[in-house]
Amino acid sequence: MPEMTIKVTMGDFHSIHGRAMAAKERVAKEVQRMSIPELRQALEALRAGQRLAGAENGPDFMFATDYSLAILAVLAELRRRFAEQV
Repeated sequence: MPEMTIKVTMGDFHSIHGRAMAAKERVAKEVQRMSIPELRQALEALRAGQRLAGAENGPDFMFATDYSLAILAVLAELRRRFAEQV
């Protein structure tokens, strides 16, 4: 598989991770109380953070934040809500 390089400014890097961390914390505390638009917004932020974390390859890449459990929690909540509507 070819290697891929992603270049972002430090501002973008911190902004993406900041939104993803805020979403991760909110999902951990109140995923069941979030509205569907809020869940979708959180999912977007978490996926962006996960893509960025997955692309890290510097000397401290092993300390990159993992957003996968929060992503799974949001997806499970969305599935639950859509199943209730059927």
